[in-house]
Amino acid sequence: PLHFIFGTVYLSALNCLWIIILGVFLVILFHMLTRYFTSLHLQHYSIKASLVALVVALVASLCLIPDYGIVGGAVAYACSNLISAIIVGFYFVRHTKLPAAKLIVLQKDDLIEFRELVLKILKKC
Repeated sequence: PLHFIFGTVYLSALNCLWIIILGVFLVILFHMLTRYFTSLHLQHYSIKASLVALVVALVASLCLIPDYGIVGGAVAYACSNLISAIIVGFYFVRHTKLPAAKLIVLQKDDLIEFRELVLKILKKC
């Protein structure tokens, strides 16, 4: 569908789009955990993860963009987000003593809670 809208010139952007989408999912996890730590006045975990991710982004960008262009930039973005999500996830698991699987794998309780939230919203409509 992309080539019908924009032409074949932009087909190479599709690879970048998929890589960036992966990075966005990782940054969502990072931001959710950052909010958790901030609510407990433990933002130093988020700050540490952000600083490491910044260094990874800079190094990866400098190494990848000259040879791979926009795809290298997308990979650098995804790598940076992966690192920040892993670091904050590590601190979250260590702080809460929850198994890591509960953090990254959808649980039955999550689905039940989501269903209840949707039903509650629908009742208001």
